[in-house]
Amino acid sequence: LGTYHLIEDNSSILRLGLRLSLSDHSELRGLISRQQTDQTDNNEYISYMLPYSNLPGLGPFAPFPQATQYASSNTQSAELQCRTSDAGSATQWGAQLYRGPYVYGALDLTSNVQQVYAARQQQLNAHWQLDAQLAWEKMDIVDNLGLGYDVSLSRWLPRLGLVYTPDEATHVRLAAWRDMNADTVGDATLAPATLAGIVTKRPGDRNNLVQGVALGADMQLSSAW
Repeated sequence: LGTYHLIEDNSSILRLGLRLSLSDHSELRGLISRQQTDQTDNNEYISYMLPYSNLPGLGPFAPFPQATQYASSNTQSAELQCRTSDAGSATQWGAQLYRGPYVYGALDLTSNVQQVYAARQQQLNAHWQLDAQLAWEKMDIVDNLGLGYDVSLSRWLPRLGLVYTPDEATHVRLAAWRDMNADTVGDATLAPATLAGIVTKRPGDRNNLVQGVALGADMQLSSAW
C-alpha cells in the first residue's frame, strides 16, 4: 500500500516581549509566546497489491476512500534572557520553558521542554559577523492516555551563523544548527531564529550534528523602506 497526504494547517501566534535596560550596555528581556494550531489531514491509500483485480475501482493503483484525521496543539513558551554588548560584540544568557499539548487521532501527548543557552555575536571585520550558540535542552513527552508513547530526551544543541554585509544596507545571513524537533514558539536568541528566508530541515537525522540550515537576505531600500 502507498499513501499520500493533503494537510491543511491553521495557526494563530501571539507574542509579547518586554525589555528592561540595566545600563548603557546591558538589558534584561522577557518573551511570552502562544501558538494555537488546528490541522486537517486527508490521506488516501493507493493499492499496489491488486494488479489483476477485475472489480470496478480496484485496478493497479486503486484508491481507497479518504480518511480524515484532525489534530490540534496549543504551545506556550516563556523565555528570560540577559544581554550585554559593546562596540563589536554581544553576549546572551537565557532560559526557556515551553509546554505543548498535542492531540491527533488516538494520540494525546504533552511536550514539556526546558532549555538553557549561551550565545555570542562577534563582529569579525567590516563585512563579517559570527553568531554562535550552545544550548542544553531536555524534552519530556507525556502520553496522557497511557498508551506507551512517553519519551524523555536531553541533548547539547550547537548553532552557528554568519552575517555578510557587503554595504550598510545589505545583509546576507547563513546558519546551521541542531535541534530536538520539538514544538515551540518564541526564541529571542539571534542565531538562527532571526534568519528569515529559505530553511531546510532533516528531522530524521537525529544523530547528525547539523539538522537544519537557513539562508536569508535583507536590504534597506530607502530611509522609509
